[in-house]
Amino acid sequence: MYFHKISKSILDIVYPPACLACGISLLSVPAYNDCLCKKCFDSIRFIRNDYCIKCGKGFGAYTGVLKKCGNCCAGGLHFNRCIGAAHYEGPVRELVHKLKFNGEKAAAKLLSEFIARKIEDQDVLRYVDLIVPVAIHKNKLKKRRYNQAELIGYYLEKHLKLPMVTGNLRRLKETTAQFALSRHARFKNLRGAFVVKNPSVFAGKGVLLVDDVLTTGATSAEISRMLKKAGAHRIFVAVVGR
Repeated sequence: MYFHKISKSILDIVYPPACLACGISLLSVPAYNDCLCKKCFDSIRFIRNDYCIKCGKGFGAYTGVLKKCGNCCAGGLHFNRCIGAAHYEGPVRELVHKLKFNGEKAAAKLLSEFIARKIEDQDVLRYVDLIVPVAIHKNKLKKRRYNQAELIGYYLEKHLKLPMVTGNLRRLKETTAQFALSRHARFKNLRGAFVVKNPSVFAGKGVLLVDDVLTTGATSAEISRMLKKAGAHRIFVAVVGR
């Protein structure tokens, strides 16, 4: 233990820890933990009571009335509800970006804590049997070398004491970039993009589908459609950014 502390102190001098969101040295400012400064943490807008009861989108001002957003009223989502931890902006956006594109795997543990905290505030765990991370295409996996949703799920598994199932949900289609598409086009673009290898794994089960961000919900909706087809009883989507 003593040797470990000395080693860490030396490493902190040679490679001073920095906030993954803003880049400032954590030795010079108050820190929330070993990868985020307190200032960045305090600026995160966690979604509390001001959200759509279906997709988890934050409304802004809390009205005191549970309601759905316009998109959810129109239908098309096959999951029971989405639980979003925070608004996708500022430090949360930076942390997700660093995890996905900069290889900062340490961000996954922190982001999983945000999700776990939100889930534990909701009455959903009694309906969930297993965790399933959103699958990425094999070409993207080869390039990135890891699936960020699976990394988040790995830590979430430890927080929530639920088993995680990987490899059963596969992404077949490497679809075109979603950001430039309309809502309708996104849903159409993802039709048939996923397959369930062994449906019996999900039969009668409550599933917690984990991803980093939910925008239109097209990806989660298509996966949920396939999981429901495989026999899943309930599907809850859990994301960091919403």
